[in-house]
Amino acid sequence: MKNVQLSLDEQEIKKHELNFVQEKFDVKNQVMKKINQERYKKKPVWYKKTAPIAVIGSLLLLTSITVYAGSQFMEIKDEKGKIVMKTQEEVKSKKQTEVWEAQDKIYDSSEIIKKLKPGEVAAVYINDEKANPEKLINFVHNEVNYKTYSDFLRELTEKEGPSLKQPSYLPEGYTFESGVVMAQTPNPSPSAHDKMYEKLQKEMSQEAEKSGEKLIVKNNINWSKSNRVSLTYSKGEENTYLYLDATLISDNVMPVVEYSRDRTTEKVKIGQHEGFYTYYPSPDNIKDHQRTWIGKQLTWIDKQRNIVYDVYPSENSKLTKEELIRIAESIK
Repeated sequence: MKNVQLSLDEQEIKKHELNFVQEKFDVKNQVMKKINQERYKKKPVWYKKTAPIAVIGSLLLLTSITVYAGSQFMEIKDEKGKIVMKTQEEVKSKKQTEVWEAQDKIYDSSEIIKKLKPGEVAAVYINDEKANPEKLINFVHNEVNYKTYSDFLRELTEKEGPSLKQPSYLPEGYTFESGVVMAQTPNPSPSAHDKMYEKLQKEMSQEAEKSGEKLIVKNNINWSKSNRVSLTYSKGEENTYLYLDATLISDNVMPVVEYSRDRTTEKVKIGQHEGFYTYYPSPDNIKDHQRTWIGKQLTWIDKQRNIVYDVYPSENSKLTKEELIRIAESIK
């Protein structure tokens, strides 16, 4: 998680940068990316500065539970005793912050996005030791907001994305606003052995070395599948929103929910699944500069389909834990 305050424009830049699911899936980073995206587009009156949770990211008490004194460390296990989701203390990395700050000085993703067609993905390679010490490629996506569920479902089906049906229950006043199908981009993890990524990384790094340019951009990166989709619902003129996310993960990926001293996590039952409800007990006491958070978040995993689900309202929402659970249970 980036431990600096982001301006609204910076958030718009970051929300298009696709991080990769590797050995760990940071649920909070993924969710915050979506919140940043919607807040920037609508500029609602309840906007507060916030920064990722990732992305990818950016998501516990159980039958079998492990709790360490003075912390909220918890594990959820399946019927075979295998850990399928856990909590982890939030770690703020000074090194990662410095990398992000160095990247911001070299390029502006919003300028790249302006040149992309709707739905198009571009690869970005930064030729700078401070801004890209691991010599990785970033990907930016000009996401399409589908204004009907049928259009969203058509694209989701074509891209073989994770299942995300509309909830049969919605609190009074909430209506469908948009759906997004996000690109599954080449995976930089060495264990993935992604040939497309390896080819791109070699070509772009060689081009950077030959030209001496700080920034190499390659447009129209081919993508045919999605591993993350989202739905947004809004309530009249109140600038109140409800977000539903679904992320497809591989068998070797562990969904992680971060906790901190001022954020509480508890176990909840969502139909036949167990999950976590995370919230801030006293949000009114948190100063503006500390608002790098979401007020309420419900997360669970459908292990049979390897899909992580999140339901979370905008900060000004009055939805209760019980209502969020009822919404989640109605997504069949």
